Amino acid sequence: MERIVENPDKSSRPSQALYKQPTKTVDDIEGYQLHELNQKSNRSQNQNHMGEPLETLAQTMSRGLPPPPSPPRQSQGVPPELRSLTAEVILILVYSAGLIFFSLLLGDVTVPQGQLKEALGISNSELPWLVGAFNVANGLSVIVSGSLMDLTPPKILMVGAFAWLTIWNVIGVFSIRPKTMVLFFIVRAMQGLAVGVLVSGSMSILGRVYKPGLRKNLVFSAMAATAPLGFWLGAIQGGALQAHLKWIFASNAMLSALCCVAHRLWRIRGFTPLMLAYFLGFGSYVGAWQFYAVQFWLHIQRIIPLITALYLLPNAIMGVLATWVVSKTLHRIPGHYIYAASMLAFALGPVFFLPQKSGTTYWPLSFPGVLLVTFGPDSTFAAASIFITSNVPRSYQGSAGSLLVTVQDLSSAIMTSVADVVGTSVNMEASGEVGLKGLRAIWWFGLAAEIVGGLITVAFVRIPREEEKKKEHVT
Repeated sequence: MERIVENPDKSSRPSQALYKQPTKTVDDIEGYQLHELNQKSNRSQNQNHMGEPLETLAQTMSRGLPPPPSPPRQSQGVPPELRSLTAEVILILVYSAGLIFFSLLLGDVTVPQGQLKEALGISNSELPWLVGAFNVANGLSVIVSGSLMDLTPPKILMVGAFAWLTIWNVIGVFSIRPKTMVLFFIVRAMQGLAVGVLVSGSMSILGRVYKPGLRKNLVFSAMAATAPLGFWLGAIQGGALQAHLKWIFASNAMLSALCCVAHRLWRIRGFTPLMLAYFLGFGSYVGAWQFYAVQFWLHIQRIIPLITALYLLPNAIMGVLATWVVSKTLHRIPGHYIYAASMLAFALGPVFFLPQKSGTTYWPLSFPGVLLVTFGPDSTFAAASIFITSNVPRSYQGSAGSLLVTVQDLSSAIMTSVADVVGTSVNMEASGEVGLKGLRAIWWFGLAAEIVGGLITVAFVRIPREEEKKKEHVT
């Protein structure tokens, strides 16, 4: 139906002549709106489809209703494969091992290069190959392993790379001689091959877990930040062990074996913070307190060795008592309370020795320090053993138990070396012994490490008592 409207008044619209203006019906409006919506739909076929279907939009608009709002854009959070932020942090740390090893294996030969030159009997022109053999092999390995990561599961290749790195680090212990100079450079090349696989695997796994966006940018930036940290740790390692070059490769072998054995264990909830706190606590106890407490008695107070041995008698007595107390309380209170108390006990050793002077007698400070600090190692070992036997699957309990002992030995060696660097840099006497100021710097370092271990325990370690476990033993 159409109505004709004539406008004879030309003065009111001087620019228009007599015209006909059709009055549109509801059917015409609906048809026009459908036509416009179809055109918009055709233009956006290759875009993301969000909101209601086209027909539903047309119906709502024809009824005079506003179109439904688009769903809010979701921000990137923790990937669904990870249960919590803690698990995400652990994942990033574990898969940053490739970059850490890359930098560490450069730093630990760069600092003691003079000692390596003499031990290998090489000239200045051959010295750059300490780094060159590693980097050339690493560059070739990254190219090849990057393609392999797209064809096979990255985790299998990474475990194999850790095992390969461990083997060649062990061989490196026996290669630092002029007769085996060629073998030494082969060892460096094999290290580069293994680390190339680790770097490629880390990037492949993290690239699959994270979608493009801000969170992925932050994760890869955090992983890149571990490279300078690794070089610094390697430099400290090389400087501390410059007089014992074989131990550079031996400690690297223990560290890579630790990563190889623990690759599956790190995924168990609570395992990584437990091991990290154990590393800091036990390592500081042996390497930054006990070893240098004996030096204090022998070199500062000039106590004869037999009396020094008697000074350690409370250690044996309290150790037996501590294990008995733990056996009677682990089924009554959660194990992480005992673990936290053990970290506090570790810290009491440096606390009682920091105020001491050369003339301080044994009973006021040394005796209570030795007595109380002993509660630390025995209690942490018992609590950690309970965690392993209760939370780790039976098929991995042998690996977990051996890993606990490996962490114990490795932390003692590393912390002793780092403490020696701290002490000698602060105060080294003409005889080459660490002076009293150096010993106090070592004890401050140990105290700081033990406090960090205690904070990790309080925040992340959870060891429920046996009655709290509702399910059967993990198989």
